[in-house]
Amino acid sequence: MDETSTTTTARHLDAVLIELADLMSGVSADRAHARTPCHEYDVAALRGHVLGWLTAFTDGFTDPEGRCSDPEQVAIDGDGARQVRDLAARLRGCFRGRRPRRSSSVRPGCPATWRCR
Repeated sequence: MDETSTTTTARHLDAVLIELADLMSGVSADRAHARTPCHEYDVAALRGHVLGWLTAFTDGFTDPEGRCSDPEQVAIDGDGARQVRDLAARLRGCFRGRRPRRSSSVRPGCPATWRCR
């Protein structure tokens, strides 16, 4: 990735994650079991799925060794919006002043194939 595409990617990713956090904070607890367009997930399950994989990606991308958490084991705190904002901040910090590089040592099952150096 060149500097321009890295900056653009970081800016777009940050905007998406801010919007995701706002969306998550806007869903009331009484809607947890409401249906979603993803028929296999209700709101609570979709929230867990998205937050779990976002956490695994962020861990793998920001960890120098490419280690990531198990997306199925990520606990959701409240509506998860604060966690999304925290993950966005970690990614923002990773992009600031450092260029991502392709990783050849990410463990199997870890979604991140790019890491910050």
